Amino acid sequence: MGPRGRPDLLDRDPGDLLAEPGEEVGGEHRHDPVDYHSLQGMLPSSIPGMTRDTPKGEANAALGIKTTAAEVNFTGKGDARVNVSIKDASAVSGLAGLVDMVNSQQSEQGGSYEKNEILSGQKVHEKWDASTRHGVLSLIVAKRFGVDVTGDNVDMDVLKHALSQVDLGKLESMKDDN
Repeated sequence: MGPRGRPDLLDRDPGDLLAEPGEEVGGEHRHDPVDYHSLQGMLPSSIPGMTRDTPKGEANAALGIKTTAAEVNFTGKGDARVNVSIKDASAVSGLAGLVDMVNSQQSEQGGSYEKNEILSGQKVHEKWDASTRHGVLSLIVAKRFGVDVTGDNVDMDVLKHALSQVDLGKLESMKDDN
């Protein structure tokens, strides 16, 4: 027995250890992730002044945790790049609260900043580095879907526009799918 009367990791069957991550982090509302094709359909179709690449999608399973993801890249003049990704890691929904705590940092220095903001009715973590013109918008929708918009050599308004093209309401409505 380990501390506090709980079984020690060394006392457990090795097969149990591998099964546990998916069981432990899935919480009580465990679902299989939605098909990545559905996520691809929610990616932005255009960003003004930029060219859209072919969207990518994938499904993965490791240690009992299933995930799906879809992403699309946009490129523009002056080496401008924007990436929009949507991930369904429903098996790790129990970690969404932890992500909220981690993303609570706020700071500002010389035009660069990190803060939380409400955009499209959702709490969004926003980072901007003015010297490199690199920005990130990150959010968790329905304690299940991770949405990230990352950009280089673009203004933050471009990233916010890209995020506005993702139907966050539809993502929210998919929280109990599968």
